This record gives sequence, C-alpha cells and structure tokens, in this order.
Amino acid sequence: MMTAMSKRAAALSIGIAAGCGLALAACSSAPNVPAGQASVVATSSARPSAVIGFQFGSWAPSRVTVHAGQTVEWRWGDKPTAVPANVTFDDAASPTQVSGTWQRTFSTPGTYPYRDTLSPVASGSVTVLP
Repeated sequence: MMTAMSKRAAALSIGIAAGCGLALAACSSAPNVPAGQASVVATSSARPSAVIGFQFGSWAPSRVTVHAGQTVEWRWGDKPTAVPANVTFDDAASPTQVSGTWQRTFSTPGTYPYRDTLSPVASGSVTVLP
C-alpha cells in the first residue's frame, strides 16, 4: 500500500530512450533523496515477484533475480528500532522512510545495483532476465 508521503514525494514519467529501453525521470521532494535521482513508485498494486526486507540495518536478501516485466518490492519495518533507509539506483530512488513498502517493475534485462545512501552496508542488486 502506497503511503501518503510516497504519493506526494514521487511522480513517474516513462519513455523510450533511443531504442535503449526504459528511461525514468521524476521530481521528488522526499528528504534524503540524492539530487538528480528519479523517484519511482509503482502506480499499481502489482503482486511482487520478489520481496526484499530491511532487517538489522541491511536489505535481505540483498540479491534477487526476476524476469523482465516483473516487480520487486522493498519492505521497511525493522522493529522495534525502526531505522530510516532508502533504495537508490542510478536512475531511480525510493523516499527515505522507516516503514511501508516501495515497488519497482523492471522491463529491461540487466543487472541493477542499488544502495541505501544512509548506510555503507545496505546494498544489493536486482538481476533481470529476459
């Protein structure tokens, strides 16, 4: 379920970039989202093909594999001590939050590394197969 903060913090614009695939661009007013990073939020409640949870200050599992067109969901909720975290790709970023979820649907095969800009150890990758 998308939080009110997520709805206000993100806008999605999808286009095809010179035959290279999906190009993402957006504006974000979310705190702690690096300048120049697009903030992408799934507009549908797609059932995720993989779920990554924020546990003990890191993302687990840190590496997942999905197929093109499938959705990955990140879930916050490291209780009882909630820690702010975000999911930052080169071309997209979630809002920094302590609870809730964020989804991204991957349409182009490849490996997509991500990191939490607030933690030196919270990182991983999504491998997308055809």
